[in-house]
Amino acid sequence: MNVERSRFESYPDPEKFVPRANYAQLEYFLEEAQQRELKLQEEIAWLGRDQLTGLKVDKLIRNELDQRVEKASKTGDKFVLIIGDVDNMKYANTEFGHYYGGDALLKAVGRSCREEDLIGRAGGDEIWWIADLKPRKEYRPHRLLHARKTVPEEVALSLAVVFEKRANAEIKKLGLGLEVGFSAGFAVYQSGDTTGMMIDKASSSMLERKAINKELRGSMDRHPTNFRPEQK
Repeated sequence: MNVERSRFESYPDPEKFVPRANYAQLEYFLEEAQQRELKLQEEIAWLGRDQLTGLKVDKLIRNELDQRVEKASKTGDKFVLIIGDVDNMKYANTEFGHYYGGDALLKAVGRSCREEDLIGRAGGDEIWWIADLKPRKEYRPHRLLHARKTVPEEVALSLAVVFEKRANAEIKKLGLGLEVGFSAGFAVYQSGDTTGMMIDKASSSMLERKAINKELRGSMDRHPTNFRPEQK
């Protein structure tokens, strides 16, 4: 009996060798780790953003388009690629320089886009918007458009118009006084379409829209109330 007791008594007292937990210090370390993780996530997210416009970078938006085309080829879902382009950006650069000209225009377009929209800068003055045309309740940004229209092409056209109007509203705030603006065209995915085919269709649609907008701006400039003496 005495042998058993002496054997157990020979074990060291844990309280003497294991320090008591400092919960305040642990909470501090945990909070510090969480802040570092949040900062790292923000830095990673920013790496995928265009530094000038704040939109997704070229590679990400193109990869997303590839994935959408591949998925749509299997599911048959409809989606739209909208390509927008700044009109006369070269003229703005010549007149004001890049910082107050073209860069300012691109920043204005970036401000017109919402964070929840899948929009990226595909290089130069070209902006891409990829939107899902499958009606669903959780597609909040343009639920009303879906409620009023059921034909994919009509919904796509409405989205392109919304995109164009928002961008032009921001460009107008710059007060450059030049014939600048933003034109948007679109392509709805059709069975058998490839990524290249969608880009070609959306680009052609955008160029057609650009020509229309140019003529509209010219008509406004030639209107008697806007006529300038140097015009013929």
